[in-house]
Amino acid sequence: NAPLALVMPTMIGTTAGITKLGNGGLRLDGVNYYTGATTLSAGTIFLGVNNTIPYVSTFTMAGTSRLDLNAFDQVLSQLSGAGDITNNSGTGKTLTFGLNNANTTFNGRFLAYNDSVLASVNATKIGSGSFGLTGGDSTSTGTFIINGGAVTYSGTASTAFGSNIINQTGSLILDNTGTNENNRLGGLLKALTVAGGEFKIQGNA
Repeated sequence: NAPLALVMPTMIGTTAGITKLGNGGLRLDGVNYYTGATTLSAGTIFLGVNNTIPYVSTFTMAGTSRLDLNAFDQVLSQLSGAGDITNNSGTGKTLTFGLNNANTTFNGRFLAYNDSVLASVNATKIGSGSFGLTGGDSTSTGTFIINGGAVTYSGTASTAFGSNIINQTGSLILDNTGTNENNRLGGLLKALTVAGGEFKIQGNA
């Protein structure tokens, strides 16, 4: 993890946003109320409370960056870009994304914090927008719930979630028409529950 370089207090009532630059760490304390974009270009953003990033702020990461849930839950308007999602806690926490119904792609990973805390990150996709996971070997063995929209794994994307649940307005598509990736859902001992949603494999199974 990047060392913690700065702690930022609450931002209230502004149309400004946050762009995180540099390799250090930034912890966001307090529930913020800004409407501009949140851009994680480098280093690590640590959550300081639940939902410190406003749900109205679009969230984008770059490939060398990391979002650390830091023992808190977060609802994001969207998840896009690239990078790593992790949680330096012994208790699994949940990243929920898709609230703004935008179509986004993410060339990144959902990572277990270490070998003794494998289920550190859970993910929930909400909203009607599509979400494309296009790369990265994720290692968190938490739970992935698709409550809305189409989620597509393509490229070299694979996850290790122990439980994958597709609810009524959601769908999960494993797209092997371009790159044929084996075990996109992690292989043996992984659960897939289709609870009214849709599951598709395109190309080779």
